Amino acid sequence: MTLTSRMASSCAVAALALGLVASEAQAGAFGLREQSATGQGTSFAGAAAGGAGLGSMFWNPAAMTDYKGIQVEGSISGIFPFAKLTTDSTSAASTGKTSNDIAQDTALPATYGTWQVGKDVWLGLSLNAPFGLATKYDPSWGTGRLYGTTSRATSTEVTPSLAYQINDQISVGVGVRVMAFKAIYKSNLFLTGRDGGLEGDGTGVGASAGVTYKPDNKTEIGIGYRSTVQQDLTGNYTSPISGTVSPIKLRVMLPDSVTVGVKRKLTDQWTVLAGYEWTNWSRVQFPVYYNQNTGLRMGSLPLGYKDGWMASVGLEYAMNPNWTLRSGVAYEYSPIRDETRGPRLPDNDRIWLSLGAGYKFDEKLSFDLGYTHIIPQNTRMNVATGNPAYNPALPVTYTGKFDSHIDIVSVSMRYRFDTPAAPAALPKK
Repeated sequence: MTLTSRMASSCAVAALALGLVASEAQAGAFGLREQSATGQGTSFAGAAAGGAGLGSMFWNPAAMTDYKGIQVEGSISGIFPFAKLTTDSTSAASTGKTSNDIAQDTALPATYGTWQVGKDVWLGLSLNAPFGLATKYDPSWGTGRLYGTTSRATSTEVTPSLAYQINDQISVGVGVRVMAFKAIYKSNLFLTGRDGGLEGDGTGVGASAGVTYKPDNKTEIGIGYRSTVQQDLTGNYTSPISGTVSPIKLRVMLPDSVTVGVKRKLTDQWTVLAGYEWTNWSRVQFPVYYNQNTGLRMGSLPLGYKDGWMASVGLEYAMNPNWTLRSGVAYEYSPIRDETRGPRLPDNDRIWLSLGAGYKFDEKLSFDLGYTHIIPQNTRMNVATGNPAYNPALPVTYTGKFDSHIDIVSVSMRYRFDTPAAPAALPKK
């Protein structure tokens, strides 16, 4: 076994192990888009059309047909969010006080493998964490603890997939998504000093499907669909008043999404990419939890999301046969609006600015690096009558302003295990 082969095998094993770890971070609502270092460098422009490397199969399983032979890719993204909440001087809760940095740093892994089992047939397997969230307020956070202390969601998804190349222009693909999901949602009743809330976990099944179309040898268009996943969670609810623990069940409908991508080679060196993704976050609504023993409704999660979308454009520059440089910009429309925003998730419309680079070591081994800085719009919170997070039984209004930003650094390695075929010799004249 060669040095590069041994190194690739070790990295692949490590990436597969990382892929089994549930991850947590912030993105639009609690979705995670950081699934590819290649795509990170262009703000995921053209991801459904192969613009995110082997990771494109996360959005569109038909994109596997762009990668011949047997290939594996492992990536890891370091996500470094920052969010502090300063309460208004007129607010009844934690007047004029600034919170700790509530956003939690994390490492998000993703792993992909493809196998061309025939001239026109590909099998694939991916491990991802498509949803995640982790915010936590300091225990001393005044009366604001009434509306949230710890919020966490983690997911691990395994997707076997199949792609078929109908002809040189059209490929189709499908996948089965098996997702484990866990949620923690807690507050603190400062009169008792006791944390309360719910936590539960479950497993759901969904699907992915897609198609790619190449009208010529310079252009690729891709459309991918990821279905909703119904999660029936079971767990416990702890009363912050009495400390009583009750078994609960909670149904969460995780959103479906549609992604469209275009990749166009302008010259031998320049490639332009564009993408649009719509996510059906309004499907989540207000998940209700019930007592497992009595069947009685105990409460609901005050989410009330709208649909979200993101539009992006990117450029690739092939500096030489080994190095490729990337850049991209995107605008993301958040599913969390002013009228529904609470202290748990300071999400808002945002601008993505990205840079990246790829290095091809040889015909089998390549590396990618991507960096993104995310700039949210000015983000205010008004937990009062009309906001689903407001609890009239307290009653305490809670208004303020978030200061936030996110930095993301992604690295990946891709390795081809079989030997690429030599290009056919040109006929002699």
